[in-house]
Amino acid sequence: MAKPTKSPSAPASAVSAAQWFSQGISAHADVARFAFNLKVRAVEVGWYFMQAKLASKHGDFGDLVAASSAQISLRTVQSYMAFCEDVLVSVIATQRKLTDKEVRELELTDKQRSDTKLLEAGRDVVVHSTMGLVDLMRQLGQFRKLGEYDANRHALEKARKAVGLTEQIEFDFTVASAGLRTLSAIADCAQDKLPPPAQLAELEQKLEAALTAVRSRRKAVITLPTIPAEPTQEGAASPATDPQ
Repeated sequence: MAKPTKSPSAPASAVSAAQWFSQGISAHADVARFAFNLKVRAVEVGWYFMQAKLASKHGDFGDLVAASSAQISLRTVQSYMAFCEDVLVSVIATQRKLTDKEVRELELTDKQRSDTKLLEAGRDVVVHSTMGLVDLMRQLGQFRKLGEYDANRHALEKARKAVGLTEQIEFDFTVASAGLRTLSAIADCAQDKLPPPAQLAELEQKLEAALTAVRSRRKAVITLPTIPAEPTQEGAASPATDPQ
């Protein structure tokens, strides 16, 4: 990695802001190039695995992967293929100008999975979803895998579940208040703009149930364990102040 013009042993204050910023710009160019190459190469790997699967008889692909389990896991192979499919779907979505709903419902055909023109177009497409790449990075050991909790986070999760909260569904006061303001506007709607009576009745029941739940929770005292800061390992190197 390139070093600043000042000696790395010099105090950080001896390097000017312009020099530090120049180093950031230079490193950014490297990251942008590496990111592009990572996407392209990962898609190619996934495409190779997809072609192997398409060329295999039923059940044979699993045996093929199992024979190479020392080099790569089935889950990692699946992640490569899933990311490749994300990219191919993104190419089709871009070419056809599909809506987000149409993208979610799009199912690739085997012909599309083997289309080298789609593969080539995938080099420059902007991928619609980050999920495939994030999952692949987890399988490659660069991101923490889902479900890997330390003791404190596991205790927090148990406590959250005990009171009916989850990581996926959390109360947001601002969003809830905005929703209530929208609902209150019903009173000002013209009669011909209102929902049908059956829908209004259903809405009333849901609002009453939500109000009951809010009142119940307001009376309850909920205490969740806090997550202490990660302990610093003895002998671990402190973060560098100079870019290397």
